[in-house]
Amino acid sequence: MSLEEIFLGEIASSVTESCTEGSVERMTTEEIRKTFQEKKLEDALDYCTNKCQIEAHRKNPGFHMNWFTEEKLAKMLKETGFKTVYKSQYLQSYCPVLRNKYYFDQTVPEVSLYMEAKK
Repeated sequence: MSLEEIFLGEIASSVTESCTEGSVERMTTEEIRKTFQEKKLEDALDYCTNKCQIEAHRKNPGFHMNWFTEEKLAKMLKETGFKTVYKSQYLQSYCPVLRNKYYFDQTVPEVSLYMEAKK
């Protein structure tokens, strides 16, 4: 697999050429490269995830079909009614229970995005 295909697998798994099931529209390495050269990053990411078909992801829960940045997630939270939104970090929450590693998810904190929100 090319680096481009590995990257795409992290945001739109079923659109990669190596995926055996999933979206009808697969993207070649050249198509992935061209998409990211011609579009702004956020537009390219949306373009790729919009090719994903939900049924493939329901059958394969490990498939990825979205992407997040601090800005995108903060906007989504504010649009759904949260008044205070801020970036946090692993075990750095204002909420004491979320600072306790025995109760909080430890799956992949080094690549996770932590945001907190209050209504």
